[in-house]
Amino acid sequence: MVSASRVICESPPATGAGSILVSVSTNGVDFSRESLSYAFAPLASIFAVIPSHVSTAGGDIVTISGADFFTSLSTVCDYGSAALPARSLDAQTIECRTPQNSPGEGSVRVGLDGIGFSNPLKLRYQASLTAHMIRPSRGSTTGGTHVEILGANFDEFTDLRCSFGLTEVVAIAVHASKLMCTAPAGEQGVVRVAVKVPMSDLLSSEPLVFEYLQAVTVSSIHPSRGPLIGNT
Repeated sequence: MVSASRVICESPPATGAGSILVSVSTNGVDFSRESLSYAFAPLASIFAVIPSHVSTAGGDIVTISGADFFTSLSTVCDYGSAALPARSLDAQTIECRTPQNSPGEGSVRVGLDGIGFSNPLKLRYQASLTAHMIRPSRGSTTGGTHVEILGANFDEFTDLRCSFGLTEVVAIAVHASKLMCTAPAGEQGVVRVAVKVPMSDLLSSEPLVFEYLQAVTVSSIHPSRGPLIGNT
């Protein structure tokens, strides 16, 4: 007994999920005429977290799939260093934002109403992508232009993409501050270019642009010869 209006009890183990009625006694013989319902529920279990690579800056949205996400008043994603509120998408899926963290391995687990946590799943925190220059910044609408992007932290990732508008192509990191990719075909005009991690919210935020120009064609040259000294 905590006070005249409050008691704390410890629930016994249950053989399965379900509800029972709870009444109170002060002497072990006489029980309250009123009974309250108490539900036994299995701990949540989680199977997947997408994306599994997130930024050290925090603020990425991760989607977690699992089972036994019963309706609760408080659902959180626990990252060890912080527990952040989660939003239910359906009976098997929730989403939440990530906290700031140091580069390296981490984990996330789900807590429901503060009565227990799910199994943990691994997360990898990686430095933010930075891209500040693209060269050349224009190429043919037919595609095939080899593009160099300068930035930082490219060597932190094993799989990168260059996005030209809505089209993604494979990127090859030459070293930490330089990567190469080949522009896809596109319509004449300007598109935004970004460096990103597939299946992730990790995306370079700098406004790089690439201009598509009509392919140059040549039909003749005149004269077709000249002296070795040039200047023809």
